[in-house]
Parts: sequence; structure tokens; C-alpha cells
Amino acid sequence: MTTQDWEELGGIEYRSLKLLLKIILGYFCGLHLLGVICLAPWIHTAPAKYTNYLEVQAQDKTWWAIYSAQTMVNNLGFTLTPDSMLHFADATWPMLIMTFLAYAGNTFYPIFLRLAIWTMHKCLPRKSSLQEPLRFLLDHPRQCYTLLFPSAPTWILFGILFALNFADVLLIILLDLHNPAVASLAPGPRVLASIFQSASARHTGTATFNLTDVNPAVQFSLLVMMYISIFPIAMSVRMSNTYEEQSLGRYDADSEINDQQGSTSYLMKHMRNQLSFDLWYIFLGTFCICIAE
Repeated sequence: MTTQDWEELGGIEYRSLKLLLKIILGYFCGLHLLGVICLAPWIHTAPAKYTNYLEVQAQDKTWWAIYSAQTMVNNLGFTLTPDSMLHFADATWPMLIMTFLAYAGNTFYPIFLRLAIWTMHKCLPRKSSLQEPLRFLLDHPRQCYTLLFPSAPTWILFGILFALNFADVLLIILLDLHNPAVASLAPGPRVLASIFQSASARHTGTATFNLTDVNPAVQFSLLVMMYISIFPIAMSVRMSNTYEEQSLGRYDADSEINDQQGSTSYLMKHMRNQLSFDLWYIFLGTFCICIAE
């Protein structure tokens, strides 16, 4: 069969899947390329504080840029320098770029993927042959890809992730307000380093602070954030389920959660079920003790 025959037989869904494959490959390769393009020129023109440190560690500048970009996107947790990113904690540009790569390559991936598809749909001419498959991807995302959600679950996912990361950053700044391990940085770099630490704690395993020196409550909160890092994605997957069997797994028959309810209703029931577990109250009590101590 020719390509035209396949497209005619498969219809709009087949053409949408073909386009989605190209978009995902472009997204994956584009993130790596963006990281290298942004980091390589910076490290070649960076102050001697950073370049001399790489020379002491016998690391090539260009290779540092390439490796740092892919370790953030791919959630590797490794760096070419022995102190992770502590030496670069006050470097504004790499903190911004590497934080973005950490989010875009991990928990924010469904959000940025839908944003990319929506942007293409809005920017391409109305008579373009890509408009129909793009519209299909936006209207029926879960028929094409597990990690592509409808508009409402995507916005809910964004809200949850923003709240979690904002709380993380706030805890790092406030609980270590007078801690030399954090307060040694100027206010601006301190905020950027805290945002980076919040992102990397759940995604890449890199660090801008020596975590043995930060407040115990911060250590505990980062631990809990790592534990629940998959929850928002898992909730979005179940919230936007389109399968005939009603679920992606097997659940008790008397389960209160119904995937066919509205997004908000499902979210509230899931939160109520979560709050019924004793573990959350044990966490809250331990967290308060850590702050007090």
C-alpha cells in the first residue's frame, strides 16, 4: 500500500498520530538543542569564577554545556562537577535555562506539549493540511497519547504543579532565612537557586545548596515532594480517561472514584480520599516538629 492508501484507510486519527510522532521527536530533540545553544555561549564568555572551576576539574566548556543540558532534560541526576551545581548557584542564566529544561522534560511535559500543539494550530494558515490533525489532537488527546490531556485537566495539572513548586520555593527561602548555607547568596540569586532546587529535587537530582546544611524541615519537605511527584500526572491520566473499561487498572468495585465525572468533581473526591490517609497527618506533625526544632 502507498502512503496515500494508508492515510485514506487510517483516516484523521492515523494522520494525527503521524503528526504527533514528529512533534514529540521535535520537542525532545529541540529541548536538548535549546539547552546547548543557551549554555554553550554562556560558559565560553562566563566570568573566570566558573571557567576556572571547570579547568580545575579538567572539563571542557562545550562538553559541560552539552552534558548539563541533557542531564536536566533526561532526569539523570549527574553532573560533571563534584559539587553538583553549588558552584553555579549565583549564575542567573544557567539557573533559568536549566530550571526550564527540568520542568519541560518532566512533570510539565504534558502542559508544554499541548501548548506546542495549540500554538501550531493557531499560527498555521487555516487552509493548511495540518490544521485538521492538530484540531483532532486538541479535541481527542487521550485517543492518541497517554500524556496528552484535554484542556481542563491540563489547566488543573498546571495549577497543582505551580502550587507545589511555589510552596517548595517559599519553604526554602523562609525556613533558611538566616541560614548561611542559603542566606550567603544575594536575594535575587537566592530565589533563582531556590526555584532550581525545587525543580531538581523531584526531577534531576542536582542541587544548588548543600542539603545537609539546610533546615531539617526543608529536607523533610523535599523528601515528601519527591514522594508525591507522580501524583499530579497520575491524577490527570485517570481524570482524562477515555477507555471503555473506565480505568487504566483494576480497582475495588466499591471505590468512590468515578472517572466519568467532571474534572473538578473527580479532583475533589481524589483529594478527600487522600486526606483520609493517616500518612498525611503524620507528615504534617513531623513537619511542624522539624520547624520548631
